[in-house]
Amino acid sequence: MMKNLLRTELRKAFRNGYFLASLALGILFVALSAWYEISLYYSDIGFLQQVRTVEEMGYVKYPLIPMSILYNSWIGGECVSVGYTLFFTLLPLLAVLPYGRSFSQEQKNGYLKVIIPRCGRTRYFASKWVATFLSGGVAVVLPLLVSLGICALVFPAVKPNVIYNQYFAFGHESMGSALFHTHPLVYTFLYLGIDFVFSGLFACLSLTTAFFFRPRLAPLVVPFLLLIGADLLRTFFLYISYVEVSPLLLMHPMPVVNATKAVVLLGWLLVFTALSVPVVYAKGRRYEIL
Repeated sequence: MMKNLLRTELRKAFRNGYFLASLALGILFVALSAWYEISLYYSDIGFLQQVRTVEEMGYVKYPLIPMSILYNSWIGGECVSVGYTLFFTLLPLLAVLPYGRSFSQEQKNGYLKVIIPRCGRTRYFASKWVATFLSGGVAVVLPLLVSLGICALVFPAVKPNVIYNQYFAFGHESMGSALFHTHPLVYTFLYLGIDFVFSGLFACLSLTTAFFFRPRLAPLVVPFLLLIGADLLRTFFLYISYVEVSPLLLMHPMPVVNATKAVVLLGWLLVFTALSVPVVYAKGRRYEIL
């Protein structure tokens, strides 16, 4: 029964127009980022022109390839384009949109009166949570993989050189800096895994919201506003701790403003887990079908 219910939930989560719309928006944003980086790479003031100029002037001391490479050109490495801004600002909506409203809709259309007596509350909410988590993670990480793939066709995937660290904004005090400079591809995929977990938990906040707010748009709007509010915390700590506290900026593999710390990242993961798993479990066990 549990396996069939989970299969049904996954089919509903990944075969609906909202999931495709979220995926399309995410891919559009990463395409805008890639277009900006590639056009700059080939422009008159871009990397190739800089290489040509310094070679003609005859004072090249170090190889210039590590200035502009895959790891600071894909959307997880750059932080100036419109595509980057749209993607990482609207990321909570991209995660919640695919399946975030499912439980709220099923509360209203009578589906729960049929499915819960047949499979039980625990199985229903467990399957719903897993499907929501996976849909949120895929909706965010798949566009990131598309960005990485597009940029890999143009930019060299060489190791970052500490000589050009000003092009990476990745100081030694940031989490994973040693791994980034020695095995950048491993670091990138590990961070994609972190983003998957974050995005899945963002999506599951919609389930928590549906227990407390009845309006149909609440499962989409409330998690977004919660995360935007958490993002605003960085304005209070920007020049105080010099540590990144915004969960949205922590999802960017390259430090954007302040140094990233593992303890802060794990702290946010625990917060979002606590807001979804225990609440859904406790509320789900006592849920009364109206």
